[in-house]
Amino acid sequence: MSHIRIIDISTSSNSERLSATLTIATINDMTGDIIEHPHVVAQGQLDIKQLIDLNQEIITKFKAQAFQNRYLGGIELPQAMICQVTDPVDSLKIDIKNLKILLDDTLRQSSWAKIREELIHSLTGINSDQLIRLVVRTNDVNIQSLPLERTSFVTELLERNNHKVSIVFDRLIKSKKLIWCDLPKVLLVLGSQKDIEQEINQDEIKHLFPSSAIVVSLEKPSREKLLKTIADDIFDTIIIVGHSIAIDDGTDGRININDHEQRELRSISVEELTNPFRDSVNNGLKLVILAGCSSIGLARALSAHPIGVPNVIAFRIPIHYIVLRQFFDRLLTKWTKESKSLEVALANTRAELMLYDNIHPGSSILPILFTSSYDPPLMFPAEIEPTISSDLSSAIPPSTGKNPVREKSFWQNQIGKKMKILVGLLIGLAIAIAIEIANPRLEATCNSIIGDGISCGEEIFNSEPSVRIQDEKQAGANAIAQGDYHQAVELLKNAWKAKKDPETLIMLQNAELVNQNLPIKSIALTIPGSTSTPLDIPTAMLKAVAYAQQQWNASAQTWKLQVVLVDDRNNEKSAPRLAENLLKRGVLAGIGSYSSVVTLSVKDVYQKHQTVLISGTSTSTKLSNPNSNTFFFRVCSNNQVFGKQIADYLDRKGYHNIALFRTPGGTFSDSMVAALQANSQSLNVVKKFDFQDRGLVIEQLNQAQQAGAQAIVLFPDAYTSKNPERHRVLSIVKANNGRIPIIGNEILKDQTIFNHTKQQIERLVISLSWHPSTSPNSDIPNAQFWGSKSQLDHRLAMNYDATKVIIDALNQLPINKSIIDSRKQIQQIISDPNYRNEGITGSIAFNGSDLAYDKNSLLSPKCDETKCDGLKPAI
Repeated sequence: MSHIRIIDISTSSNSERLSATLTIATINDMTGDIIEHPHVVAQGQLDIKQLIDLNQEIITKFKAQAFQNRYLGGIELPQAMICQVTDPVDSLKIDIKNLKILLDDTLRQSSWAKIREELIHSLTGINSDQLIRLVVRTNDVNIQSLPLERTSFVTELLERNNHKVSIVFDRLIKSKKLIWCDLPKVLLVLGSQKDIEQEINQDEIKHLFPSSAIVVSLEKPSREKLLKTIADDIFDTIIIVGHSIAIDDGTDGRININDHEQRELRSISVEELTNPFRDSVNNGLKLVILAGCSSIGLARALSAHPIGVPNVIAFRIPIHYIVLRQFFDRLLTKWTKESKSLEVALANTRAELMLYDNIHPGSSILPILFTSSYDPPLMFPAEIEPTISSDLSSAIPPSTGKNPVREKSFWQNQIGKKMKILVGLLIGLAIAIAIEIANPRLEATCNSIIGDGISCGEEIFNSEPSVRIQDEKQAGANAIAQGDYHQAVELLKNAWKAKKDPETLIMLQNAELVNQNLPIKSIALTIPGSTSTPLDIPTAMLKAVAYAQQQWNASAQTWKLQVVLVDDRNNEKSAPRLAENLLKRGVLAGIGSYSSVVTLSVKDVYQKHQTVLISGTSTSTKLSNPNSNTFFFRVCSNNQVFGKQIADYLDRKGYHNIALFRTPGGTFSDSMVAALQANSQSLNVVKKFDFQDRGLVIEQLNQAQQAGAQAIVLFPDAYTSKNPERHRVLSIVKANNGRIPIIGNEILKDQTIFNHTKQQIERLVISLSWHPSTSPNSDIPNAQFWGSKSQLDHRLAMNYDATKVIIDALNQLPINKSIIDSRKQIQQIISDPNYRNEGITGSIAFNGSDLAYDKNSLLSPKCDETKCDGLKPAI
């Protein structure tokens, strides 16, 4: 049962006072039938003018932060409306705290006492496992914007005795009975997230739903595509992510669904969505989540007549992308996998988002749910377990009561026959499963699906956020998606001629292969396409593989190489499912991922599918495996080697007292710290800092110097989605201004580091897996092939060597060998104790998963009298 408590609110014309009526009812959670009919128990009044004024100030400040790209929303406001505050985060924290205090004080007014008393009294005798739904019924957006859910009235009084209390806002329409699709169906619309440092991607949302759910993704769709999809298909849930624009009276809004240059083509309003959404509701739509800033106006319009979506979740204020990611993770996990009702899942999520209130003010007061007062709680269907039906009832005659022995015999005979049939079915099923395991059916290597994170050329993964993609490159991708490979080749040739872009080259070569009769062998390259990862990292990885592919295909006579691109967004949560989807296809081996934590998350998936994965950049010691049966290899040394190198350098220079910046819990960072400490007996860490700290960098550096630090050691994590530390690292280098030597790992070799002054960077020391200045090799043309500004760096070299290892192994396989057997044989070739290969970086041989020979380079900036440009061996 759900116990319904409804507060009907009406306001005067100036919203200074409100009148309220408390109504009580109880419903059956399964059917929605009313058990205790609604009856009024109390009335009261409140003076809310101060509340509304303060709340409007807070909303204005949040809009200002959104305008400054601090939050996901980017609400479009004229410059004159931007609120200038000295410390916006601290100011917002204080304002929100004051709002909560004022709201608590308001609810203690004597004119409201009767409602408080009757509401508390009505909870007597209710079991803690029964839901208490507190419904606020009002059309006033100012009241809906107030964070009633986090008041002490709710958290201390109503939720005492472990009661489950949800706060919802009534959409004033009773829903019809909700029937789910046979397999729950979700539409995920990833609209405009322009200028957001870490865009939400489809894989991290998909993995939050059970495997039985069907998730359809649209990434930056046109208005026509979105409207057609909603109108033509049936969905249980629709999630829309994108910048939102609220209109002044809060009754509607617009949401940006793409990045079209023309404003009228990049956004869509609820008015335009009325007909398709109304049809969707008639077809069974149950929930819409509007994941954009201040999307409450959109939610009000969607939940009201004439659309009437049964459940709509939106946000009161602009939301930071980190909070949005946590919101999805917590809400959807609780709802879809922990079998909690939607409103209980939301209430729990709000409470957990309080953890982020200190850094991102207002996190816990963001989400709001519109639903009907008397609708049953929305539950996500449990996953359907496969069953084998044996219909015994049809074979059993009605009992006569005259010959129980005969009837018993009949039962035994019938059950015996049915059991034989059942055993036969089970044996047949076991045989079929065994055959399937031995010879699994693989999907086509390329399928032209947009938005699945896997591409043979139909989708572009590597582009600068603020730079428009070449028209010919985009048109070539569109042609591949439509199966017009002849047109794709012509377009991509023009794009490649205009700009030596490695992704374009891979797309072009893949398109050309379709028209050739030679056998094709396919490998995958996984890049970190997230916007927090510097563009030079995925670009270097693409250059390495694109050139290796071009080299081989230009000379190969018996088979050609196809490269399938994968974008894991440098996100360890969504990467495993992406790897699962990839390895259901006809790829023979993989290269990647970039960061250790993501590689660690997918390594076991490759092992399970008995497919080789070679990394050129993942160095954590957690990835080391001495066993010969491993399917993971790396052509770079592990962090134990780098830790020793840095420890030896510090000892040689006499830098025994250091300040350490690290990312606790980060796979790469923790591994580097452990390796450093294991290789130094004289090292003394006089000060430790967490990269996630929000303190001023200059103050931390002063503390380090005051503590006697002779050097600063920087071990950030590798641009992972939850730890975007790039700007913090650069800020430390800049603020230090050469005062104290800085030593760090490869993250210090940022593409923009040489934009700093000579004084700021000349005392840097960087530990890399390889650098041409320490072991030059001209096997791979660089400037000649990619253009005069191109540089041969360690990421390009290492990934080229990884590709070369795979190509050499592929060339030893018979043409007609099956995919599954080929995958296993590649592993056998590489893991052979006698295996040797020569790459750009030198000899390649493996001891288990790791290189048999240590490779590393210790470097410092190469400077003249005025500036630094490039690296040289450190002295």
